[in-house]
Amino acid sequence: LVLGLFGGDAVSIAERLGGNLSLGFGGFAVLLLIGVSVAMMLSGLLVAVCLYARSFKEAQTYLIPVQLISVFSSIGLQFGDFIQRSAVLYSVPVIGSVIGILDLVKGKLSLEMLAVIVASNLIFAVLTAFLALRNFRSEQVLFRN
Repeated sequence: LVLGLFGGDAVSIAERLGGNLSLGFGGFAVLLLIGVSVAMMLSGLLVAVCLYARSFKEAQTYLIPVQLISVFSSIGLQFGDFIQRSAVLYSVPVIGSVIGILDLVKGKLSLEMLAVIVASNLIFAVLTAFLALRNFRSEQVLFRN
């Protein structure tokens, strides 16, 4: 249906919609780098949050706000063209990663902002991993009712 409306392949459709698709091998490597850093960050956060749960159901209840925040922030970025980009925005863990992927697809992501995205994700991943490690060392986590 989309191809019928705009005619042509994905590159010509993107050009007609005001963007361009510029993902070569380097683009896929950058996408993988951002994806791995986001996965590390979210896994550390999820482990740190789930440690406070006593059961599987309680852990799922604790994870709902984390999931909602990440989903709603990603949905809100459909208006990303109207947002002024700065290093501070790129350093926000989930939002910066989504904006970085949008900029990557459009061919506008600079190496400096990529470094900010990956560094902030890795810093947050290390902080949440230390929080989880601190909680794992506590006997209170193991012996609570």
